[in-house]
Amino acid sequence: MNNELIIKCHLWIGTSVEDETNYMSYFELDYSTQGNFDSPDYERCQFCLDVGLDWYDEDEIVIVPRIDEEVDLDTLLAEVPIHEKEKGKVKEDSTANTPSHFRLGDGAFLASPVASG
Repeated sequence: MNNELIIKCHLWIGTSVEDETNYMSYFELDYSTQGNFDSPDYERCQFCLDVGLDWYDEDEIVIVPRIDEEVDLDTLLAEVPIHEKEKGKVKEDSTANTPSHFRLGDGAFLASPVASG
């Protein structure tokens, strides 16, 4: 894994019952309109819809591979390229088995539960 630390990071933690193909399709970008987001043919991926983006830079996202069984938070955080201090904050503020969103970096740390449904 790359040892460079990310300056700003959003971290979503949750559980998925999807298989690997469906899990990865959640993040799949539409290149059919060659970046024309205003085209009626452009389809935003479900990840973009969920976080309110038209598109994201694939070079600036780490998608942790899907794990077949639930794992403890330490195992999951081992895959995330953030500073150990930030990992400690995530562990302090996380709730077991509850999807959560964390915004990390530049002195800001915000934790919030993610509505499920």
